[in-house]
Amino acid sequence: MTTFQIVMAIIAAALAIALVSLCGYDDGKKG
Repeated sequence: MTTFQIVMAIIAAALAIALVSLCGYDDGKKG
């Protein structure tokens, strides 16, 4: 893998984790 591909993979994973975390937090807060 190139450095660019590694960086893009890390960013994609971070965004996915952030989305899941935000959705889970919102769902928990709303009850």
